[in-house]
Amino acid sequence: MKTTLFILIATLSSVAMYAQTPVPGGPISGTWTLAGSPYQVMGETTIPNGQTLTIEPGVLVEWQGSYKMFVQGRILAQGTVTDSITFIAADPVAGWKSIRFSYTSPANDTSRFTYCVFRYGKVYGDFPDNCGGAISVSSFSKLVVDHCLFDQNEATDVSINPNPAGGAIAIENSSIMIRNSRFTNNVSVSGGAIICATECMAWIINNEFIGNTAPDPSGGSVWGQGVGGALTVYLVSHPQVSHNIFRDNTAERSGGAIICSDQCNPQIDHNLIYNNIAGWLGGGIELETTCSPVLINNTIAGNYANDGGGMDVWTDCNPTIRNTILWGNSAFTGNQVNIYDPTCVPDFYYCDIEGGVAAFGGSPFTGDTLGLMDANPEFEDPSSGFYGLMNCMYLPISPCINAGDPDPVYNDPDGSRNDMGALWPPIPCIGMQEKSFENVFVYPDPAIGIMNIEYRLTKDELVHLSLYNMVGKEIINLANERQSTGNHQVRFDASDLPAGIYIIRLQAGYESVSREIVKL
Repeated sequence: MKTTLFILIATLSSVAMYAQTPVPGGPISGTWTLAGSPYQVMGETTIPNGQTLTIEPGVLVEWQGSYKMFVQGRILAQGTVTDSITFIAADPVAGWKSIRFSYTSPANDTSRFTYCVFRYGKVYGDFPDNCGGAISVSSFSKLVVDHCLFDQNEATDVSINPNPAGGAIAIENSSIMIRNSRFTNNVSVSGGAIICATECMAWIINNEFIGNTAPDPSGGSVWGQGVGGALTVYLVSHPQVSHNIFRDNTAERSGGAIICSDQCNPQIDHNLIYNNIAGWLGGGIELETTCSPVLINNTIAGNYANDGGGMDVWTDCNPTIRNTILWGNSAFTGNQVNIYDPTCVPDFYYCDIEGGVAAFGGSPFTGDTLGLMDANPEFEDPSSGFYGLMNCMYLPISPCINAGDPDPVYNDPDGSRNDMGALWPPIPCIGMQEKSFENVFVYPDPAIGIMNIEYRLTKDELVHLSLYNMVGKEIINLANERQSTGNHQVRFDASDLPAGIYIIRLQAGYESVSREIVKL
């Protein structure tokens, strides 16, 4: 898991506005240039089959109303680390009505969204127009979403049956790639951020899901509402969900982070799932109705639900859980695991489960077990979101290190026996030493030009000081050297940075601190 995913970053993407270009409804193609930005979309648009729309870095696409963009050809929206492409609505309340790939010809080359920001996509109306707040994909697989931010998109209109789904992205019968991206504050009654439905085989890899929500407007009277705070996997879908972070997501009913329902068997591996909440079942993960996924090397901690704080298994589900930590979850019934009825037979191999299988809630456990532990995993600092395994001679060494499945197929990348949990390698000794720095100040903030960073080291340390953009990418390294005890000041000229919100991160020894800064 890339360490940059642990840095909380929100951004206001900026665009150098040299002109403005109205885009009437109808066919679109060619190149949208930075010189012509912002592009103000005035109606429903379509990229025709066989044609390409290319959008340059730094461009702002601003919908002037609730209009859709259909991609029957190809779109290449490829920003850069410092110049993202922004898709947004002029009226955040009304929103814009998503970019839609519906039976796009597979003869077209791959469409790509790279370093893009999607905000205020809001979909409603007849199905499928009520699915996928920012992007909707049906029966098309040649799409890559990479290093993007999806924030405050919605699919919440419940006036139409079936339910809306996929606050940010809805995927049906497709095998697209979503990687290295962040999903924050998106909302849908099913799949607050993403839904994978109807034979979906997507790859969802190395993303972060924070603060997404699945409300239940029906108050429990309609099935399928209030499920999958971040991700819903539904109806014979088998995506690969790997190396993601799910935290602070909420489902009013089931699956605070993830729900799998109706004959879905995804692979869910190396995910950190913590501090998610479900009002009813499965604070971390809910598995229901004939689902038998494989869960490998996940850390599921600090989640809450009425039943199954970490995981709930409901009605004819037979998952295999391996090399996984279930610890510190809470519920009225089954803090770590709840087995809803006797048709569910989960198997646990080489897992660390607080309280062991004897503490499972619900129906009696009848599955297989091998190599289980009930021992404090010795996370580095869970109160700060650091779930690496402690590995230091001066502090307790995690019993989960080298305690996973001994089969070499599961070995860690260095060839050693697999550790339990999501993160490799364990974080060495963080928090063991006295505090390395104090009095960190950044000023002026907001800034236009010169910005100062001042801090005091309490001892000689190796210091790494960097500026990060919205997707956690280092864009300026300001210090990477050993510094002596005492006061230090770093000055840099932010004049050439696009306006927006950035993160300054100071690491001294094994400690770090982050500060938001605003560039005007």
